[in-house]
Amino acid sequence: MKDLLLNANGDLDLSTGDAQIIDDIAQAILVRLRWHKGEWPINTDYGVPYFDNILGQKYNETYITQDIFDVFSEIVGLRTVNSLDIKKVKRGVFIKFSVTGDNGRESGEIVI
Repeated sequence: MKDLLLNANGDLDLSTGDAQIIDDIAQAILVRLRWHKGEWPINTDYGVPYFDNILGQKYNETYITQDIFDVFSEIVGLRTVNSLDIKKVKRGVFIKFSVTGDNGRESGEIVI
């Protein structure tokens, strides 16, 4: 999946002076995991339902695992989910993944 390179904060990476085009499945997954359901006014069904199933006292590992796999299923070029680690942390959830895409194996982690 072609995209613009983002830095660790999710901002456009201009460290070389120009925007860079990349083909990175892990970045595509991280971008999708950052979207909270209802956040985008054009399509309020888009995103992960963190407030419904994950954050606060509603944490349900079965629901969050399904929500994360739903995100994975929408990523173009993703072939296999090799591992998925989800842990409840103090004020959110930690997600670590390893996947195989068209360009090989990639991994990433995020705290929501």
